[in-house]
Amino acid sequence: MKKEFAIRTLKRIKEIQETYHKLKALGVDLIDYENGVNLLEESIALLFIKDEKNFVKALDDVQWWLYENVDKIITLGDKSKVDVNTPEDFINWLDRWYDVV
Repeated sequence: MKKEFAIRTLKRIKEIQETYHKLKALGVDLIDYENGVNLLEESIALLFIKDEKNFVKALDDVQWWLYENVDKIITLGDKSKVDVNTPEDFINWLDRWYDVV
């Protein structure tokens, strides 16, 4: 159930950001607009960590997936690559990765 929530949340953050950018492009003043995205990002990270010391790293991973305009491929220590371009693949990786660290 946490995976499904996280996937829906990632998709919703993308929708919120898209709307935000459209409004900003139309000249709407959004300086005081609080859309709650930061709390949504944190909630995804918190779902998958077992130890609080991993929170910042997990949050960085979530923000990388959401905002970096790159092919979402993670290279592991053994040089194998994991394709996490879809929300589902990313959340599955997050669940596996933070289950062992």
